[in-house]
Amino acid sequence: CASDADRVLVTFGTANGSGCRLSDLRTGSEIATWLPYSGGAVIAGDRVYQLAEGWDSLEGLACLDVATPGVVTEIGFRLGAFSGPMLALDENTLVIQDGGLQIVDFTDPAHPVDRGALPGVEGRFLDRQGDRLYLTHSSGRLTAVDISDLDALVLVWDSASLGGTIGDLELSGDLAAMAINGFSESFTRIYDLSDDVAGPVAVSPALVAGEYVQ
Repeated sequence: CASDADRVLVTFGTANGSGCRLSDLRTGSEIATWLPYSGGAVIAGDRVYQLAEGWDSLEGLACLDVATPGVVTEIGFRLGAFSGPMLALDENTLVIQDGGLQIVDFTDPAHPVDRGALPGVEGRFLDRQGDRLYLTHSSGRLTAVDISDLDALVLVWDSASLGGTIGDLELSGDLAAMAINGFSESFTRIYDLSDDVAGPVAVSPALVAGEYVQ
């Protein structure tokens, strides 16, 4: 599922198959009841970007126009195999993972353009705060990337393990609240991300959850 300020996109599975619903949060009305491909999706303005994978006829990233309620129109497609989550920076620009980070510009959706890249840098979750992009890894590491120049991405730091698999992170200014699933217990902890040399610095005790935390 994905959302912006006005809409929510929910994928679902039933005994009769699976699908996707795009709804207007302000009115509760349904905008679209299906999307054409099987992969995950993100909302960006009047566009939805959806991964084509698995049993789809092509592998890649589709750019879909959803400006008209009830109508989904494919207006662009970038071929490629993607290994992780993606993040919309604005209506035209996305971060995807294809053997590393890749910025793709859909300003002209019929002719998407690859911009900056960082080969080998990938993660389980992506989040952004200003000009910083943060990626979590299954090994428990957190990576920071400077995206102020979309044509020249810069690796700022790549942390040591924070004690387990990072389930998710929530950013607020220079602080990040992280859910960490360790070998014996799961916990949440707040980190300061402002030090470009030290990387993430714990500024709260570990708040033990006892069960898996997302």
